[in-house]
This record gives sequence, C-alpha cells and structure tokens, in this order.
Amino acid sequence: GDSGGPLVMENGDSWIQVGIVSFGFQCGAEDYPGVYTRVSAYMRWISRILSEYQYIV
Repeated sequence: GDSGGPLVMENGDSWIQVGIVSFGFQCGAEDYPGVYTRVSAYMRWISRILSEYQYIV
C-alpha cells in the first residue's frame, strides 16, 4: 500500500515533504480522507537522528 509514502506540496519552484501516509480507506475516494503524520511535528527528532550519521546522503 501507500503507508509510509510522502505527502508533498509545491513550494515555489520545488516540492517539500509535509506528511507521511499513515492509513486510509478507499484510497482517494470522496468521503474517505487519508490519514497522515505531520512531518514538522518530528523535525527536531529527525534532525537529531540525522546529525548522528556522517554519511547520510
């Protein structure tokens, strides 16, 4: 399925990831909203973890 995939939005001439797919019913169907995790809520943790690794591309 799509779980774990990115939710992105256009930001000028680039795209930024704003969410991560959690789950949903009837993917993309009217009256069945998808459920996402907000990436910004975890940015401090993500930055801390990434700073511990020298070779992440």
